[in-house]
Amino acid sequence: MQKVLGKTMVFVTHDQEEALSISDRIAVMRDGRIEQIGTPDEVYFRPRTRYVAEFVGLANFVEIQISGPNSIHLGPHELPIASGRSSGTATLMIRPQSLRVTGVASSDVNFSALRGRIERKSFLGGITRYWVRTLLGEMIVDDPTPRSWSLAEEVQIELDVERLHLLPSEKGEQSSPR
Repeated sequence: MQKVLGKTMVFVTHDQEEALSISDRIAVMRDGRIEQIGTPDEVYFRPRTRYVAEFVGLANFVEIQISGPNSIHLGPHELPIASGRSSGTATLMIRPQSLRVTGVASSDVNFSALRGRIERKSFLGGITRYWVRTLLGEMIVDDPTPRSWSLAEEVQIELDVERLHLLPSEKGEQSSPR
């Protein structure tokens, strides 16, 4: 209807998938205030706050140390991610589709991978969702590959470094209207 009329419309929904699929711009509200306005891509992949990240989809969150303006410490690994700060803490948001389950490699572990053990799994058609226990806690992985990993199997989780996103640290995070 909007495309036929060529008019700007405001559509209110609590269905996040619907909002992401039909909108040019989205406003996420919390307690009557706007948390973030942006394109569906911006709101989903680059949320400003943990609240927005959790509201629009499933995500893993890990408290990390910033080791420089272009790197962070994720457990024992240093990753090339622009932080804009030279030190401090932040929350790393990792969407489940930004991870991939692989077999455990030799003891020479890739810098963008974490070892873990599969605790649960659920086949969802186009993906299998795995809950993997790592040294950083439980990670949810949406894996589109046809390989089916077994419960309790030791695996490696590869991270797509280009799709990781830093949020303000959970400790003391204050949300402000925008």
